[in-house]
Amino acid sequence: MTCRLRCRPFCYCLFRILSTFFSLVGLAVCVFTLSVLQVRELSRVAGQDSRFDLSATPRPALNRHVCSPCLMERTNTTRNRRHCGNVLVKPSVSNNKRFEIKCENNESLSVLGDMPEDTSSFMLTFKDPCLKQYVTQHCYDQKKVPRIVHYVWFTKHAMDVYSFLSVLSASKFLNPCVIMFHADFLPFGPYWKNLMMNVKNIVFVRRQAPERIFGRRLGYIQHKSDIARIEALTEYGGIYLDCDQLVLKSFDDLRDYHFVMGHENAKNLGNSVMVSVPNAQFLSVWHGSYKTYNPRQWGIHSTFVPFRLAQDNPSLIHIENDTLINPDLGRIEDVYSGHFNWTNNYAIHLYTRWVKKSYTLSQFRTMDTAIGQIVRLILYGSPVLCSD
Repeated sequence: MTCRLRCRPFCYCLFRILSTFFSLVGLAVCVFTLSVLQVRELSRVAGQDSRFDLSATPRPALNRHVCSPCLMERTNTTRNRRHCGNVLVKPSVSNNKRFEIKCENNESLSVLGDMPEDTSSFMLTFKDPCLKQYVTQHCYDQKKVPRIVHYVWFTKHAMDVYSFLSVLSASKFLNPCVIMFHADFLPFGPYWKNLMMNVKNIVFVRRQAPERIFGRRLGYIQHKSDIARIEALTEYGGIYLDCDQLVLKSFDDLRDYHFVMGHENAKNLGNSVMVSVPNAQFLSVWHGSYKTYNPRQWGIHSTFVPFRLAQDNPSLIHIENDTLINPDLGRIEDVYSGHFNWTNNYAIHLYTRWVKKSYTLSQFRTMDTAIGQIVRLILYGSPVLCSD
């Protein structure tokens, strides 16, 4: 009797422990079974078999800018890969030449001279009469704006992958007669060397960065660049591009206007890409507005002032709402990590000053994002994923 009474608490505890154990085992079996059924259903919907890979890295979620054509392109680029090959040009005797401009007896022409060991491009100074003569005689077609591309490159630093892609895209889609680098020092590094072998009409337009405007000292190096790009377009006309502005198609439609800028957002106009005839009246008005320049203010005269001037002088400017700079900085992650619909854009601004993402050309070959598609279009003529 005493033994039974002592055994009851122990037996009861053992019973509770075993019951709890088997309950947990049963719950685990149920969860596992449901998981397997869910995986099989996902596999069936995805058109795959039971080896659905749960360890695969998920794709970035589709954002609000994705439309049916973009989604179709994403599907196609994922399933139909292509052999891309190597876009970089290896040094050889045949491509070891550089573009040069010659003027004599009121005639100008371009020739290919020997490339120097430092792979520097042919140099002329800003406002050189020979350069102006070459532009006048060779860079105009039936459009108002000449086929010239301008970059401003102050201070000495290596060319990065985005600048390389920008110049390559401008050469591919804009078909310029000359690409002018307005600079105190030329770029250097492997991307610059390869660019000199890929693009044969680059000219070093040597000049110092502007230091003052209407007696006011220019603050940031970016403000000095703002003045230099206005002066370059005033002198020669053409298309100005920031070094992180990628061209996606021809600007021929835009070259029918006297001056073109695009909205960066609803309240300003971005100066990372501009299209202009020489001595455009809007440029003169804009340049004159720098009499009120404040070096402590960041983007007032470069973006907000031209927006105000456009409202006051609508006949002097054509504005593209969302085809030159779209998306703005607030949504640029849609380009780097998502599938932004860029197919209607003339160009796209990458904001590399603010977005610190470094890639190699090889990484873009299999990158299933908007930036991957854009870079493959520039390098290989198609946004389709590379198979190698």
